[in-house]
Amino acid sequence: MIFAMAPYNDSHRLDTKRLTGTSRIYYRLRVGDYRAIYFLDEDRIKVVRIATRSEAYSWLD
Repeated sequence: MIFAMAPYNDSHRLDTKRLTGTSRIYYRLRVGDYRAIYFLDEDRIKVVRIATRSEAYSWLD
């Protein structure tokens, strides 16, 4: 629930960061060895990939 209300991580409770160097504005959420890559589409959070760190970023442009 916290994530849905503040996907930009204003509260600093979650380990999220904005990814740079991509054509679309993506964010990543770190949970242990896994990363969830997502973007914001109006009022929705769209997750595009959940993978280990070694595999999570290879497809980004």
